[in-house]
Amino acid sequence: MSTSAANDPTLLKILREVSQAYEFRRPLIQALEADGYRWISYVAIIGPPGSMVLPGDVDLLAELLAPIPRDAPLAVLINSPGGLLDSAEAIVRLFRNGRPKLRFVVPSHAKSAATMMALAADEIWMSDTSQLGPIDPQVPSRTGMGVSALSVIQSYEELIESVNKKPAPGPGDFLAFQTIDLSYVAQCRRAIEHGLKLGTDWLSSFALSETTDAETKAASIVQHLIHDFQSHGQVIAWQEAAEMGLPVEYVTQADPRWRIVWELYLRSVLFLAGTQQLKLAESAEHSFATGRVQQVAIQPGPPPAGPAQR
Repeated sequence: MSTSAANDPTLLKILREVSQAYEFRRPLIQALEADGYRWISYVAIIGPPGSMVLPGDVDLLAELLAPIPRDAPLAVLINSPGGLLDSAEAIVRLFRNGRPKLRFVVPSHAKSAATMMALAADEIWMSDTSQLGPIDPQVPSRTGMGVSALSVIQSYEELIESVNKKPAPGPGDFLAFQTIDLSYVAQCRRAIEHGLKLGTDWLSSFALSETTDAETKAASIVQHLIHDFQSHGQVIAWQEAAEMGLPVEYVTQADPRWRIVWELYLRSVLFLAGTQQLKLAESAEHSFATGRVQQVAIQPGPPPAGPAQR
């Protein structure tokens, strides 16, 4: 039995198209703006290191926001693995900047620093595919990769506790202490304190601004997001996010608004995958794609050894 293209699932309809150019996504952004909000889309591929929230993203988003009046409410469709707290802070300053309302829309992933940014929203649209995550800050490691500041501190404190329980430290303990950079541990502590302050300020100033004892409630939520999860990648679905007090609006997958959001998200990630780029930032006026997925060349090894010669 054949099925007409009009009734196909969204993903199959998109895959039939040869091009995933901006001309296919711009009408979707314009359709979403029928609700009176101006919309931008900030979508990254999940996985490669360069897809993180980084300083260069601030410039891209500033270009998108330039033609949008500051008195217009703003909706941000975001898909991001997270990244640097300082960059997230700078982006939030751009997004708010006197705007009357800010909405974050999470079709799939908004983890770590992306969850942190969502704390500055008046509302967060989530559905059954949406994921937030813990917000313990990520700090650069010796390898250049981001690591959890909380895990660094916990490892240091566990080592101290273990040594203190012994009658005397052994040779292995001295070696372990030689690997510790106390300034790095202090940097991790400052990052967590800064994240706690930012998240508390944002939540209490916006989503919880009309709540009694807003600052105390905001601090409790942020403390929970930093300290009470087993792993940095843990999934926080819409139900849990709403229960902890975040300003979640659940939008069903059948809702016409969500169908447009979902199609825009799918078209964006398929464009990135097809062009081997990392991030896509778009509005109804502009489109910017940036970064390239690094291809690792695999060198052929020596040919297999043949039978031994006698």
